Amino acid sequence: MPNRGRGTGPEAFPILWFGVCVDNDDPLRAGRIRAVADESSDFEHSKYTDPTGQVNAETLTATTVSKGTTEKYEKWSKQDPFVFTPFLPLHLNIIPKINDFIKIIKFDPTANATLNREYIGPVTSMPHKLDGDAYHVARMWSSMGGQIAVPQGVDMSCESDGVFAHPNDVAIYGRNNTDVVFGMSDRLPKETKKEEYGDKKLNCPKEKEDSLYIETDSTPQILIRSGKFKLNDKEYSPQPEKNTKMTFIQLNTFPKKLTIKEDEAQTLAELQDDKLNVLFEYDILQGEDPIDFLDPLKEIRFRFNISLLPNRGGGTTNNVMCSKLGGGGGTSGLEANFSVTETLIGANLKHTPQKMAEELKVLLGAFDEHDFVTLLGDMTGATSNPTYGFNPVSTTGLERKISSLGLKSHPLYFRPGQRLVNFMTLTQWDAPQFSSYASIIDNVTFQSIKNSIIEFVNKVTLNGVKEKGYGLAFTRNADKRQIPTKSREVKQKKPILSDEQEGFLTCGSEKIYLLSHNSQIAGTPPFKLNSNYGISHWQYADKIEKSTNSLVRGEKLLDLLDIIVEFTLSHAHQPGKAPCGISWGGTSSSDIQNKLLKAREEVLNKNIRIN
Repeated sequence: MPNRGRGTGPEAFPILWFGVCVDNDDPLRAGRIRAVADESSDFEHSKYTDPTGQVNAETLTATTVSKGTTEKYEKWSKQDPFVFTPFLPLHLNIIPKINDFIKIIKFDPTANATLNREYIGPVTSMPHKLDGDAYHVARMWSSMGGQIAVPQGVDMSCESDGVFAHPNDVAIYGRNNTDVVFGMSDRLPKETKKEEYGDKKLNCPKEKEDSLYIETDSTPQILIRSGKFKLNDKEYSPQPEKNTKMTFIQLNTFPKKLTIKEDEAQTLAELQDDKLNVLFEYDILQGEDPIDFLDPLKEIRFRFNISLLPNRGGGTTNNVMCSKLGGGGGTSGLEANFSVTETLIGANLKHTPQKMAEELKVLLGAFDEHDFVTLLGDMTGATSNPTYGFNPVSTTGLERKISSLGLKSHPLYFRPGQRLVNFMTLTQWDAPQFSSYASIIDNVTFQSIKNSIIEFVNKVTLNGVKEKGYGLAFTRNADKRQIPTKSREVKQKKPILSDEQEGFLTCGSEKIYLLSHNSQIAGTPPFKLNSNYGISHWQYADKIEKSTNSLVRGEKLLDLLDIIVEFTLSHAHQPGKAPCGISWGGTSSSDIQNKLLKAREEVLNKNIRIN
């Protein structure tokens, strides 16, 4: 480090920069890349806004001049100022793709520009972008990524669970939806009582029966996966859906052997949940004073809306499930943030609290019972024309609007709006914005106002819904407002462990080929690879399939052989004549013929093939 003068101390030079890969096709296959520093740094060549294009243009100029010109260079030569060697050993190094974000390492920033320059990378912003991440996005987590919006994290729910390795595992991620996982995705069952796991929270309820017995100790495993998540329009989604039909090889070693015993069947009740379709909401208008609820003759301006929710399509992104509202209409629905698609009916009304509660009850009941004539009739107390989200404004128009969007009038949820809820949940007078008389309201008066509002809300009811002021109507039937349940019988599985190691080697795919270089099926073309870099999709279909035979299902083959042998050993026939059609053991010749006819499907597995 050079000295900058008396008392200033040594001058510090950075040795690390961020960069961009512009070429990875090293003719020596030595892991080298051509790169430039990120445009935001102060390193050489760092002001390129189009790194690949500008480097290519400069390289073309350099390689057209005489080799004897000292200022110029040959591409990929030692004099090439854009060449960087890998920081990691070649057997560990990952070569970045063009436009990938990297880290540049220079051992001595004061030395020759091309001396001891290395890279490490690529740097990737999110796990679903391992196949390629533009450098200006990949720097999200660096000091230069302050202006880049942070995306939503991966939701490890039923749909995405297992796509990415658990933090306690060791994983090697490849490009193109592949990886190798070392560790813990399967765990050792534990002999214990089911009751100990009664409070266990599971992401996927359907997996509960197989997940009751879980120990914290990991078991040895190697998992090689291809196609671990589904592609959405050939793009990598930040919320990938796991592919349970991935192609994989799995190696497991369990310290104990496991057998599973089924106990007597138990009856379980499951909620028959559904998406919420309609929201009925009512509230006081902005500027109305809650103190007016103390005066039974005072008219207050209200607003009610009947709105549709965006619960369409096969996914769950926008779906509001009824069970999330608190079972049959619990208080969690009061605070829920609903994303409303559009309003079916809305109106401003002015009434005394008593009259308003009666009017809201009538309107709610009319929609619930499909009494659209009453719903679309004259509304008492309306201060302006109601708004309608359908045309024509008629019962037919309303029915058509609901059905055209693939929705139903139910499940229906009704509740007070946010202004009413905010005041109902206050515990003391600490929010003067609610009233113009804040300065003269004491705690006694505040409690009276709050009680009056609660009393008003409790008068808005719906037949069959036990809650007052809010609640869920799952169906139009007043006797079936709650989310229904369905009973099913389940046999509880009990693990039994014995002191004997148990190992498994498993591979899974749509088709499995076992190939030998030294074998050939008579009458078929020999198995021969086109290259040593794997088998192409075309070669599988055109060559491999024709060079292999189906594997035999052993037990099914034995079934066929059993009846053939039984018939052979116990048949009878007259001298010089064919055997009788039925043997002494009861096997008939037609039984053998039927078995033979089914053998190509039952005995042969056409998806597991050998040569």
